[in-house]
Amino acid sequence: MNRWVIGCLLVLAACTTEPHQQATRSAPPSPIKIGTSDVWTLSQGGWSFGECTGWCVGQVSFTARGEVILTLHNAQDERTKEFTGELSPVGVQTLASATIRVGGLRNVYGCPDCTDGGASFLTWSNGTAEFTATYDYGSPPAQLQSQYRFVDQVMDALKACKTNEVIGSTSSGACGDA
Repeated sequence: MNRWVIGCLLVLAACTTEPHQQATRSAPPSPIKIGTSDVWTLSQGGWSFGECTGWCVGQVSFTARGEVILTLHNAQDERTKEFTGELSPVGVQTLASATIRVGGLRNVYGCPDCTDGGASFLTWSNGTAEFTATYDYGSPPAQLQSQYRFVDQVMDALKACKTNEVIGSTSSGACGDA
């Protein structure tokens, strides 16, 4: 078998694994429905790049009180930066409406980070379990675009230590250094 065919087979095999597992080295929890509750609330979002130097992982987490924490991880020197803030009234309303029914969603869309293009993810919680959808960086499936845009707005504001429509205040971090 020639090298080109073997190379193509290896690329295809890489796309059959779950990219989120490759980036974090652990599988996202499987969704578990508790009772009749199948409505899940957005709890985290972010991105990762497997072949990367510098800030390779960015994750924002939301609390029930409207606080947000952005964590950036530098794979080259193992540094971590944390930025915090609070959602604005519009942000609180947007987060409250960012619910999903996981029944129609898949864990993986496309082949995230298969060609060093990065992966994005959104995670929802129902209070006792989590569901994560992973997709090519910056290319969410149609049904997740509004949640992706919201997470992107939050991350941009926190990294710059600036307020915007969805972030009402920021309080810490190395502003402008990420």
